[in-house]
Amino acid sequence: MGLVAIYMGMNLGKKYYWFLPFCVFIIVLNGRTGLITLAFGFALMLVKRMLSSVRGLFQVVLIIILSVTFIILGLAFLQSIQPDTYTWIVSGFEDTFALVFEGSKQGNYEQLTGSFLMFPSQLLDWVFGYGVRVYGGNSSNIWFGTSDIGFINDLFMGGIIYMALLYGTIIASLTACHKKSGKVVRDSKIFLAFGVVLLIANYKGEVARSGMVLTTIIFLGYLLSTELKIEEKKWQSA
Repeated sequence: MGLVAIYMGMNLGKKYYWFLPFCVFIIVLNGRTGLITLAFGFALMLVKRMLSSVRGLFQVVLIIILSVTFIILGLAFLQSIQPDTYTWIVSGFEDTFALVFEGSKQGNYEQLTGSFLMFPSQLLDWVFGYGVRVYGGNSSNIWFGTSDIGFINDLFMGGIIYMALLYGTIIASLTACHKKSGKVVRDSKIFLAFGVVLLIANYKGEVARSGMVLTTIIFLGYLLSTELKIEEKKWQSA
């Protein structure tokens, strides 16, 4: 929703930027991965906008200021009502800064690039999987271990064939929506941002299994590809 707020603010009116801080605030209250996916998605859209015009540069600065302000306010509020959650989120920022600026893997990053990276032992299992998931809390953890990485869980569930069908369908759907959308939507790079969000979210979680992130992005993609088309038809008939 944060990406949509940016898109609408850039193309339909500045009033839509006011949705962005609330989206960021909700993400801060619920977890850390959402901030990372949002940041990468923002980066793609903002760089394109920033390079397009001086006005775009000012819009990027405004968005960054609003986002940072509400993150700070959200963290301050969270510290007062949920100190443990506040500490957990801040530790995530510290781990991220350590990874980016020092190359040091700490906390979740150490697990995501270490013990969580596990693979089937036989070629046949690579192709068809084991029919189980290895996310934390499953009985299969006893035999295979534990991994929170969505790609690993999909591999264990149905192998390369299952992953090809699953990811191929998602890519085909977003690609079709992108082709049907108008020039403004295509130039905004929002569909590329959707793809980046899905990649990151599925590395730290199970996007396909939970369905919420995946369904939302496909639904938004459908809306972006049909609404402008309807508007174009109305304009042509006027």
